[in-house]
Amino acid sequence: MSLMTTDLLGAAGKVEFARVMAALPRVDAAATVGLSLARWLRENVSRDDVRDVVTMLFRAATYGVDMELLGADAALAHQQVYLERGVRYLDGGWESLVRGLDGIAEAAGVERHVSARVEEVLREEAGGASRVRGVRLADGTQWGAEAVVLTGGPGDVAALLPGDAVAAGWAARALPVKMASLDVGLSRLPRPDALLAFGVDRPWYASVHSAWARLAPEGGAMVHVAKYLGPEDRRTEEAELEDFLESLQPGWRAHVVARRFLPDLRVMHALPPVEGLGARPPPLVAHVRGLAVVGDWVGPEGMLVDASLASAEAVARAWRGAGWTRAA
Repeated sequence: MSLMTTDLLGAAGKVEFARVMAALPRVDAAATVGLSLARWLRENVSRDDVRDVVTMLFRAATYGVDMELLGADAALAHQQVYLERGVRYLDGGWESLVRGLDGIAEAAGVERHVSARVEEVLREEAGGASRVRGVRLADGTQWGAEAVVLTGGPGDVAALLPGDAVAAGWAARALPVKMASLDVGLSRLPRPDALLAFGVDRPWYASVHSAWARLAPEGGAMVHVAKYLGPEDRRTEEAELEDFLESLQPGWRAHVVARRFLPDLRVMHALPPVEGLGARPPPLVAHVRGLAVVGDWVGPEGMLVDASLASAEAVARAWRGAGWTRAA
């Protein structure tokens, strides 16, 4: 019904938009390896106005701005999951997820050391191959380990493996995905019915997250406003996001309880390449026995948190029967 009544598209545009969206779940994403999302859109969406709207939807799902650099296989597969399952917001925010994981670790007897910065993964040569022997902390302490899982970005991994050309290559090729983010806590919403907005001609996004999860006191609201950043974006002024929020919630400044502006927030460590998800680093590091990497830039499956969880699961399955006696 909303598609029929909107004035965003004309009659012909609505027909094509409906056709494209109906076909998306049936697209074989794996068959698009080697294509950028921009090229796929040009080949499958004929009208410019419809292509702009579909691009907006992909931007919201993937956080990507430069569709010429984003691999079509990753974007299409992720959009299919996005359309099928939607988005889930966590009551209490990410803190609830971290606390839940912490509780599971404690129940399992995991020995945790927080605020203990690792400076290097220690390796040794054995039989002509490299293998993990532990980690060195910033204070000089060394921990022995037969297996190490690194969860940082490609630059972090390269820094922990000094002299490793493979890891250095991962860092050099990674194109991080960023956004400018403005989080605002309001005592009340000036317009309670205006909960979500996307920019079609500009990479803007606003959402009242507290409408879908418990993130604010009763009667209050937590609003997230963002601008997706491309490789050439140098700086985003806070006023730009404030003005966008004003168009959605006029007079919001009179109800501010808390606010936080992050001009350069990294939301994904590496944009999935045109070469396909299979071109990303595998979770198990082949040239260093006992070393694994986990994150949104790793493995042949998923984007964002889906990729992080998929790569973590791959490592757990591979090492479940390996008999590691100590892991870090």
